[in-house]
Amino acid sequence: LRQARAKYSRSFLYTESDENDVTYFLLHQLRVLLRAIDDLHAYLTRKTAELQEAEQRILQLAHVKGDLNQRQLALLNHALKTATARYTVESHRVSHGVSYETSRSDLLKLVAQGLLEVRKMGKAHIFLPSANLHSMLRK
Repeated sequence: LRQARAKYSRSFLYTESDENDVTYFLLHQLRVLLRAIDDLHAYLTRKTAELQEAEQRILQLAHVKGDLNQRQLALLNHALKTATARYTVESHRVSHGVSYETSRSDLLKLVAQGLLEVRKMGKAHIFLPSANLHSMLRK
């Protein structure tokens, strides 16, 4: 509606001036819906391509770094998809069904490689994607 206010107004006026025949208005609204659906499909196609590219970068990273396990790759994949991702040793442990020490080791290795940053929040440590994670994975 914001993109074509004049057409919306005209369709409404045509309806009023033609004995309240809503055909004009309905046709306009259907065109708006079809355009919105097309825009949604284009957006989903673009986002799918971006995610596939990110997954490819993670696989390349796995080959370059050589020592990343599947849990770490899954975490990096999630971090690329979710801008506000936050991880804890406990959340990683539960997600992958591993021991506390394995979870902690996975996260600290990613911190050592500069892929995650760690911050202390109260007594817990919060692991965040590195600010330059995207650019690091493009190399």
